[in-house]
Amino acid sequence: MPEDADLGSPSATTSADVSVIVCTLDRPEPLAECLRAIWRQTVAPAEILVVTGSDASLPPGFAADFSEVRLVNAPGRNLSVSRNAGIREASCAIAAFCDDDAAPQRAWLQELLRPFSAPEVAAVGGTVYDAREVPARLDFVCGLIRPSGRQMRIRAPDIAGEARAPRGWFCNVCGCNFALRRQALLEIGGFDEFYEFAYEEADVAVRLFRAGWRVVHAPDAVVLHGMVPGGYREDDLINRNWHAEIKNQVYFGLKNGWGPAARPAVLARALARLVKLRLRWARAVREGQLAKAASGEYLRSARRGFLAGLRAGAFAKRKLPFARSR
Repeated sequence: MPEDADLGSPSATTSADVSVIVCTLDRPEPLAECLRAIWRQTVAPAEILVVTGSDASLPPGFAADFSEVRLVNAPGRNLSVSRNAGIREASCAIAAFCDDDAAPQRAWLQELLRPFSAPEVAAVGGTVYDAREVPARLDFVCGLIRPSGRQMRIRAPDIAGEARAPRGWFCNVCGCNFALRRQALLEIGGFDEFYEFAYEEADVAVRLFRAGWRVVHAPDAVVLHGMVPGGYREDDLINRNWHAEIKNQVYFGLKNGWGPAARPAVLARALARLVKLRLRWARAVREGQLAKAASGEYLRSARRGFLAGLRAGAFAKRKLPFARSR
């Protein structure tokens, strides 16, 4: 992992036409650290927008300590709604996203912006380390995704991160570390707000590619992700919002899959995941990590999510927030 420089004071000597957007909900302390890390970038953003789900999301004394930040209100627990709200208010050509519990390293923004010198590039994803472990563990770099929803989160970086994905795969980005060409996002309709959490950035990456844009990686654009518990995740393996996880996996696959074999493959993959999750929860109950009642509720919630994703992906035609009027 790259060593970070002294973070004692801002050191940017140049600025860029980029809006940094941070969506936050009820995590004021991590948010404050995230904003300080953004201010310490080697390249300064033209503006920082904080999209809040509630007033409790803001650190004490926010108005005084973070007076240069623009606030955007997007009540509720839907990350796609919040991302679209930030895009509406952003004034720059490029919008960079960072989670409120992530700490961008000093050259994060500088490296994330490099690939946009190519006019055909619409999205750039960076590298993510899991900061809960010491030393921090690599969690995402040069990731790929298939239309079925199958993901590869870690692979060897290509030269400059710009080589095209193998056949049948798309370059993916991680939600806590990516940037978009704002006009390209508007042209494809914005974030699909059916994804309240999980798969929303992957859906955008696939739609951008199919619209003729390129999605590439910037491996040297690094953030440390604290993965602080929140409304959708207590931890990565057991305690999560499984309704949203399974619903969005099924919806993503049915929406983006190609060919007659895509739909059966998507459903088979989701059902296999349900089986694996049930075994994992049963083991957690035996080991005292999870109450039996909670295990049963997770299973029911995941099954409801499967059906909701099936209905939306197979039958519903959703209108995107920025869809052009016909």
